[in-house]
Amino acid sequence: MAKLVSITVCALVVLGMMVGSGWSLICRNCFSTESFAKCELMGLPVNCTAQLVNENHARFFPDNPTLVPGNETEFRCFRINGWRKGVNGTDIGLRGFGQGCTFNSTDFCSGWSGTLNITGCATCTKDNCDQEPNIPTVGPPVTAVPTNPSTGATQATTTKKPSNGATGLQQQMQLGAVILVLLNIILGSRN
Repeated sequence: MAKLVSITVCALVVLGMMVGSGWSLICRNCFSTESFAKCELMGLPVNCTAQLVNENHARFFPDNPTLVPGNETEFRCFRINGWRKGVNGTDIGLRGFGQGCTFNSTDFCSGWSGTLNITGCATCTKDNCDQEPNIPTVGPPVTAVPTNPSTGATQATTTKKPSNGATGLQQQMQLGAVILVLLNIILGSRN
């Protein structure tokens, strides 16, 4: 009986690890005063969490008071760059390049202070989409999708990632993997 309990506990731990790490939106989390290339060297792709979003929002809150803390479970990646304005509106040489997680319901690209010149801001809702150089600057989240491969013409389409961050096929594959692990543990314990 004790062996069956330990197998059940082990299976639940494996299930918890798979659910906790595999079903969240993945974005790079970084900030640089030099470039996006430097930003990306300083920050790795991470699974979005409410705690991480709240840290990002706190960093930017003095320049955007609409970025408030929360406890949501749906996320989007952001990519923003701009420069600080001096008293008379001139460029004082301070640059910022940031990428990270925000809440899906947050209009991240709006509400910025007049002391900043935001030269690019975009959000998107698929894993690592903040790495794409063609995400739009200011505007709704869109991804360029080829409509005519021979001419390279594109059509903007909005994408929305499920609240748990995985597509339907990814969810089925992850659930299948969990079931296989559990069956292997259960059947292996009978031998």
